[in-house]
Amino acid sequence: MCVWRVADGSLIRTLDPSLTSWVQSVDVSPDGSQIAVGTNEYVHLFNFADGSLRHTFDSYGMQVAFSPDGHQLAIAENLPVIRIWNLDNYEELYTLPGHGFSIAYSSDGTLFAAPGWNNQGMAAFLGAEKFATTAGGENEVQVWNMVNGNHVRAMNTHRLSRVSDGNEVASVKVGNNVDSVAFSPDGTTVAIRIYKTLYLWPIENVIKKK
Repeated sequence: MCVWRVADGSLIRTLDPSLTSWVQSVDVSPDGSQIAVGTNEYVHLFNFADGSLRHTFDSYGMQVAFSPDGHQLAIAENLPVIRIWNLDNYEELYTLPGHGFSIAYSSDGTLFAAPGWNNQGMAAFLGAEKFATTAGGENEVQVWNMVNGNHVRAMNTHRLSRVSDGNEVASVKVGNNVDSVAFSPDGTTVAIRIYKTLYLWPIENVIKKK
């Protein structure tokens, strides 16, 4: 696996060329010091500075995600199960039921969202207000407390909902089979992709007015 510089397209470094597994997912730690690479066999954790291998998890890495503080790594397997690991000692913190095409931490790291058993939902959080957007599929996205591992609530799909009480604050109509969903870094826009089409909505236009 190779890391490239976006500015000029130059190669920065190669991460262990001996790894031949099919790469499923990649995530960079918030401080930029580590890279998690999920494959169809294992999940590898690399040091970004020199590309050295830091740790290997015996886990199928359909999706990987660092917590905002960089102390946890969520690994979504293909069982379906999602494992939350403590990166300070590489011990498993929680095992959660659910699929992993889309997994996400809230901005403060206290909440975690993942699709249910149908593997069709998508999840993303918007800022400290803890609004979660879920899209795709007919079932629900589950929200978990990362402080104690308890289930918080289920969120309906195709809606922008407030996690604190589960109330809908907005909805958009884009059809079925949503591939992915994300907020812009400044929290002003939500993007939803369906196959080859990307839909963008200004948040202020879809939030319900009181």
